[in-house]
Amino acid sequence: MNVGTEQPSSRGSRRTSRRATSTLVVLIALVVSLSASTAVAREAPSDPEISPPVGALDAPDDEIMVGLAAPVRPEGELTVTQRGRQRHRISRMQASVADEIDQLGGEVLRRYETLALLAVSAPAHRHDDIAALDGVAEVAPNWRFERHLDDNVPITGATDVGVVDAGLTGAGQTVAIIDDGVQFDHEFFADAVGDSRVTEEACFLLGSPSTCPDGSDEQVGQGAAAPQPGADHGLHVTGIAAGSNPDGDGPARGMAPEADILGVNVFGTNGNTSFADLVSALEWVYGHTQGGYSVSAANMSISGGLELSAECESSYAALFAPAVEQLRSVGALVISAAGNNSSREFMGAPACVDSILSVGASDRFDNIAEFSNASAHTDLLAPGVEILSAGLDDSYRLHSGTSMAAPLTTGATALLAQATDDLDADDLSAALLASPVTIDDDRSGGTLGGLPRLDVPAALVALGERELAATTTTVRATPGEQLTVDLADLVMGEDPAGLTYDVTTDGGVAASMDDSQVHLEVPPDTEQGAVGVGWQAASGDAVAEAQLTVHVTPWQERGSVPAQRVAGAGIPPADITTDASGRLYVAGGRVTGTGTPNDVGPSPRVDRYDPATDQWDLILPLPFGPTDDVAMASDDQGRVYALSPDGVARFDPDDDEWGSIAELPSERILLAAASDHEGRIYAVGGFDRADGATSSLVERYDPSTDEWTEVASLETSREQLTTTTDADGRIYAVGGYDYDTEDSVAAVERFDPDVGEWETLAAMEEGRLGHAVGVDSDGHVLALRGTTPDPDTALWTHVNGSERYDPATDEWAATDHPPREGAMASAARSGDSLYLVGNLYQRTRAIEARGVKRMAGADRFATAAQLSADRFAPGVNVAYVASGTGFADALTGSVAAGIDEAPVLLVTADAVPGVIAEELARLSPERIVALGGSAAISADVVSELGTFTDGDVQRLSGPERFSTAAAISHATFAEADTVYVATGSDFPDGLAGAPAAVAAGGPLLLVTADAVPDATADEVARLDPERIVLLGGTGAIGPGVESALAAEAEVDRLAGSQRFATAALVADEFEDPSEVFVATGAEFADALTAGAVAGAAGAPVMLATADTLPEDTRVAITAFGPRAITVMGGTAAIGETVSTTLEELVAP
Repeated sequence: MNVGTEQPSSRGSRRTSRRATSTLVVLIALVVSLSASTAVAREAPSDPEISPPVGALDAPDDEIMVGLAAPVRPEGELTVTQRGRQRHRISRMQASVADEIDQLGGEVLRRYETLALLAVSAPAHRHDDIAALDGVAEVAPNWRFERHLDDNVPITGATDVGVVDAGLTGAGQTVAIIDDGVQFDHEFFADAVGDSRVTEEACFLLGSPSTCPDGSDEQVGQGAAAPQPGADHGLHVTGIAAGSNPDGDGPARGMAPEADILGVNVFGTNGNTSFADLVSALEWVYGHTQGGYSVSAANMSISGGLELSAECESSYAALFAPAVEQLRSVGALVISAAGNNSSREFMGAPACVDSILSVGASDRFDNIAEFSNASAHTDLLAPGVEILSAGLDDSYRLHSGTSMAAPLTTGATALLAQATDDLDADDLSAALLASPVTIDDDRSGGTLGGLPRLDVPAALVALGERELAATTTTVRATPGEQLTVDLADLVMGEDPAGLTYDVTTDGGVAASMDDSQVHLEVPPDTEQGAVGVGWQAASGDAVAEAQLTVHVTPWQERGSVPAQRVAGAGIPPADITTDASGRLYVAGGRVTGTGTPNDVGPSPRVDRYDPATDQWDLILPLPFGPTDDVAMASDDQGRVYALSPDGVARFDPDDDEWGSIAELPSERILLAAASDHEGRIYAVGGFDRADGATSSLVERYDPSTDEWTEVASLETSREQLTTTTDADGRIYAVGGYDYDTEDSVAAVERFDPDVGEWETLAAMEEGRLGHAVGVDSDGHVLALRGTTPDPDTALWTHVNGSERYDPATDEWAATDHPPREGAMASAARSGDSLYLVGNLYQRTRAIEARGVKRMAGADRFATAAQLSADRFAPGVNVAYVASGTGFADALTGSVAAGIDEAPVLLVTADAVPGVIAEELARLSPERIVALGGSAAISADVVSELGTFTDGDVQRLSGPERFSTAAAISHATFAEADTVYVATGSDFPDGLAGAPAAVAAGGPLLLVTADAVPDATADEVARLDPERIVLLGGTGAIGPGVESALAAEAEVDRLAGSQRFATAALVADEFEDPSEVFVATGAEFADALTAGAVAGAAGAPVMLATADTLPEDTRVAITAFGPRAITVMGGTAAIGETVSTTLEELVAP
């Protein structure tokens, strides 16, 4: 699926999120004619560098999968007696190894009846011991994974006359959907008499903080696969594979409308599943093949956003593959989505397992979908763009993704299995791959050629069930274009040269035949849309019919921009403009160097395109340095202007260099640029960082005087708007975003430079931002693509469709969007053509914290609970608990919590305060870590903590605070480049240092003023860091300590004249934070739990007094210009005067 991720945007300098992101649209260039109407080997487990497979999330530290050294064959290759003996052998070995694991302090979470595998929970330091046990062959972490029609089923040929006449509907076959659940009584899953075709259900949620409907982590029976609230991914996937509702409001059918359905829910409320749960699901499906079900395939539309390796990590593949091969041994395929990372090299897990059929996505024009992974490891493509299928409560929704392509293939297996008795998995797989339709990867950076696209008639020919197959396909043409299609390339089963061909058309396109070639002529006045051309190929009595769809569009695809650019909320798309020669200039957005969203950031890069040669080149970079926010325009001499919060500049194509111009008087970001008929440049709207509000300001630059002047303001304030200029030099301001209402803008205004005023025009039907606008030769304004915030999910979503404005009638009307699916884009005119540049798209949260927020409870325990409730949803992987009466354990433990993105809660030595108990109950963490020994947290408290989790309560402690800090570090970090060191006798420097340590990915260790304790020294030696940062002056950490640590690594000291200055120096370790935490420098209690949250957010903790904001703190915060400030503690700790001052420092 398309994975939504949080990518915070700031209103000043920005920082890139540390989380992976998903991308939906790759950068392409499209041109439209303006004269046309535009409507696994064993690996030593002690190696800390074992990488998760592609698509996997980090596994809990204590959970592993243990493969047993038992000779096991897939049961489909065995007799009934042999199966029984093998299962008995597996059971005995599982019991033997389980006993030894129990003696090592571990626990078997799940056993498998037919697989030599165990899911185990054990302390991390025992994993090596488990791997060394007799009878153990492999170990791997229990990694987590994310889940990632009417117009699309026909593309595959499933509704071709020959397939329909043969009665192939999947009747008598079963497909298994392993996903986030299925709605048993959805109308799309009913048979002809209204009974549900969901015949069996199961739920496996060992890897989730939530439970199955009966409260357990494993359930079978009706209702077991009921989806979690709001989850509709599995419903959508199931409908694509096997939906049927010929008389309803949604699509008439999925791929196999009469197939039965096995529904398995393996996803909890956190959106993750686990290695253990996927294997359990596959084994459960296998069990049904032995119980009378004819299962053709199990579908797993599962793949995350991490791209770490083109191959599965060896131990993962070795432990997962037996479950797949067992299903294959009884004729059932396992089919998985390739992933939605737009990768040309990598493959998601579990699709990377060789025995799984991996499916990428294509669009209706037989292009590889821009979001789809497609590499040498991809087996097959299937339609996956804008697929209409089942949603919650008998609704229907459009989704795009390889998650949609995989179930089309799964449904196709049911059709093929219905047509052919006793079909084995190898034959079934080969038939699916025998399609005559192959697609080359023509995306930017794509090199792969010849990937087969799912074609059911061709697969039937490959199985010998048909003599001849003709493939349905779509071609693209512009009005007035003549093109030739060789039908011989679209047939299978007979020698194409010996066939006779015929073609029929409804008159929208002229067609004539010349042997196997059909010549098509599109009339110049043809409206944009699809025109059907029927054709057939015949050999004797064998006749195959198919559809050739001619999609008439004025858009032509041109050479892709060399550097992919990423856009998202608060990150405008790359902008473009043209020079006097009609060459296009592209700058802005975030540039990705690898073709994936894992390596993106601001860049000074500027690409130039020459329409005459269809070639790109690289010009000199922006002189003001890297930026992702650039508005482009050109004057009447063809000089190119770049307006950015980081500077303004002008490029002269004749001199091939950038020059300086007068700076913008205002401090705005996310504005738009335009020019009028006299070559003057306009800076329109945006967000005013000085006022902290969306702006209506418009400033105009006169090249003849090198001066900016203010002109009439917009009637509607907006940022991330788009502008264009018509033939009369009038400027249109279209759409945008309102920061105050947190919604997109549909308003449209037009500025007449001769009059000097803005005129309000008819609004668009839909608000949008990040869209492209342009003017065609008829003077119509096109608003193309864009995004808008979804109020239900707080995520940015695509605007479905584009609009066209007619100035004569002051009306907007829907128009067919360009032929590539997309989200954010920019457009510019060159000669008689309009050029559209799309962008990779980062889905980001639309609603973000801003201003000053205070976290203040009745006491330190309540404050900790309030911060946790504010920042963490139920079902966290882990919660850390520390003493609220001493600072040291919570201080050093907050670093581990920050790394795990987990809360820190406080208890007393003998009790769990009520507010903490309530918060732990709400969080329902998978496990709990208690920080400190029994003097800090008693055994009774640890026992009580166990009632709030279904997992373990782990204690990290030492005989004193120094050893506890080292133990926390050892459990958290295998290695660290940077180690922070603070005094163990006072708290202020450590309060500031903890979030910096989180951001640096290293621990916080403790020393005395005069010595490095042995536990600290040993941990530093183990970590072998490159840099050690001392927090505080020589009074806190003496010169002798510095000298001792200098023998281990380069030492830096961050020390100010007092604690406030030291905290300010530590804050400089952060790169452009969008948020700042402020706590009192007089007490540790309120701020103790803030370090984890601040560090995970990339935010510093600054110090203040109750009545004043120290100058060092004020200067540092002012320099950062944060959008949000969180005050820790009540007004007795940080008074209202300080809070008011902080409000003045909040920048947009």
